[in-house]
Amino acid sequence: MKILKVIAAFAFIGCALPMQAQEAFTSYYTDNDFLLAPPGALRFGLNGYDNPALLSSLREPDLLVGWSTAYRVRHDWVEFRDHFLPSDYRPDNLPWVPGGRGDFMHWGVFAGVPHAGFGLVRESDGAYAVTDYRFSLGFGNRSFSMGAGYGWSSGDVEQLRRTDLVYAGVVVRPNEYLSIGAIGKASTSTDLREGAIDAAVRPFGNQRLALFGDISGWNNRPSKTGHWSAGAVLEPMDGLRVTGRYFDTKAFTLGVEISFGRLGFSVHPHYGENGHYVYNSFMVRVGAYDRNVFDRAKPKEYVEVNLLGPIGYQRFEFFDNTKTLASILAGIEAAKNDSKVAGIAVNTSGMAADREMLWEIREKLKEFRSAGKKVVVFIDRAGIDVYHFASVADRIAMDPQGMLTLEGYVMGRTFLKGTLEKVGVGFDEWRFFKYKSAVENLSRDRMSDADREQRQALLNEWYRVAKSDISEGRRLSPEVFDSFVNDSAIFLPQDALVKGLVDTLARWDAIGKVIAGVEGRERSMTSPGALAAFLRPYDDRWGEPARIAVIYALGECAMDAGINARSLVKVVESVTKDSRVKAVVFRIDSPGGDGMASDIIAEAMKKCSEKKPVIVSQGSVAGSGGYWLSMYADTIVAAPGTITGSIGVIGGWVYDKGLK
Repeated sequence: MKILKVIAAFAFIGCALPMQAQEAFTSYYTDNDFLLAPPGALRFGLNGYDNPALLSSLREPDLLVGWSTAYRVRHDWVEFRDHFLPSDYRPDNLPWVPGGRGDFMHWGVFAGVPHAGFGLVRESDGAYAVTDYRFSLGFGNRSFSMGAGYGWSSGDVEQLRRTDLVYAGVVVRPNEYLSIGAIGKASTSTDLREGAIDAAVRPFGNQRLALFGDISGWNNRPSKTGHWSAGAVLEPMDGLRVTGRYFDTKAFTLGVEISFGRLGFSVHPHYGENGHYVYNSFMVRVGAYDRNVFDRAKPKEYVEVNLLGPIGYQRFEFFDNTKTLASILAGIEAAKNDSKVAGIAVNTSGMAADREMLWEIREKLKEFRSAGKKVVVFIDRAGIDVYHFASVADRIAMDPQGMLTLEGYVMGRTFLKGTLEKVGVGFDEWRFFKYKSAVENLSRDRMSDADREQRQALLNEWYRVAKSDISEGRRLSPEVFDSFVNDSAIFLPQDALVKGLVDTLARWDAIGKVIAGVEGRERSMTSPGALAAFLRPYDDRWGEPARIAVIYALGECAMDAGINARSLVKVVESVTKDSRVKAVVFRIDSPGGDGMASDIIAEAMKKCSEKKPVIVSQGSVAGSGGYWLSMYADTIVAAPGTITGSIGVIGGWVYDKGLK
């Protein structure tokens, strides 16, 4: 109800003021002469020139250029000078007269960037000419946005009685089915006001079909109402739109718009009440990415994924070259679903990532390949973990001066009991239970049987997974792989090529030729950020989509370090209360630590799980207190290489044993 009141206030602001007024600005329908549909029904209107609230929906800079092959007769306007306007007068009821094919007497340019827009419209009838300018700002999200703007004019302002104006708008999209917009305009020096409301419905919840209607009102008419229109937008395929719009004057328009991604064209002829053709309106768009008629074209691009630098969970906004795991996985998913993408080329040179993250990315690349697309991986200096990752590829290229090592896996510890005794320091280990071996290196001079058992189990599993995946990916027998590890371990490029561990020797700058060998022809390269999934307009879906919160617990379990339990608990509580969040993914990568810090977060997650699903995703390690954090999840997911569990308690006592 409050939202409806806001819409009504914006739409009919000033409509109840006295009728004394003069021509001050162009009407809602004149402003929208270039559009196929009301501003809230299709894309972003005129980039803020009509409804500034739509500027919050822009993702990238956008430019529209429109023109009509007609002009409005204005010669008799001067007869109204210094007189009150008649009660049935509206600025847009002046007749439109078709111009010649060479005429360019009604045109406009509309530029927009996220949250700001500027536009101008030029009109001329040969006797008088005026240019209207508007600057606007808009803010909000997919569900609710609002904006405001200021307009002024140049040219024959006095003759055509232009004044400056202020205007504002709102757009409400509570879900994917409904859009309601409202616009209010007011002259700064006369009493003239106009309001308009547009509404659109998407019956299927997507862009394929939208049914719309709108109505405007002026304060200088006794009924306070003006014209109305109704129609539909049909988008049978991405980037191709067909529209029809019927007006209360019995006039109508038919339109077609074609989008080629960053370039688009539209045309819609206008017909009079008796069905005769009157004039055309045209629009050219360039800039922001839009749905593309060629999205279903034959795949022809490879996505370049450069993994140089550290791979982590989070990064700072500036001066941080960390690549996040989530962004890498999202990029691969977007490439899999993009019909223009034929494959992915991955550069592992300089990559720094732990074993578990590499496994997750590898699994995502396997999923990518299952969609019928190719993966090419470049390596230069690779150990067994990087090679395990690379073995998912259809083609592995190795630097001619690189090196490959299949060193297997090893774990060991440094025991300090003897050293401490030599300096006169004793250590008493408290251990519950036998597998809680974290501090036994201070109380023992060799590994306990329990610790050796669990560490050997980890090594066996890591090796099993690597051997299985590499043997499958490279079509090797398990015995051959074992011999590579046990008998060779180090492979120079030519040796790796001969033994079938890599497919070709090449530098990264020649990866295009490697891809041509896979595809049988050259392919263009693109970046993950240029994929359609990250550029498509917010118009694809009305309303805010349901949210899944991702919360990270990283590092030791501590109150003010590591997971920062003191601040993390506030994040969990906030997400629990947020009705927009429908589920929570809790990513844990922690070896444990302070039991109090662990319990505080575990209790918060328990309360959260009572209101919405909680899924725990365990990273490289979720042991001890790290597992404690996981206990109240609805589902716990781990990787084959995750170190998880380690239930128990450890402690110790350092004492003077004759300190020297």
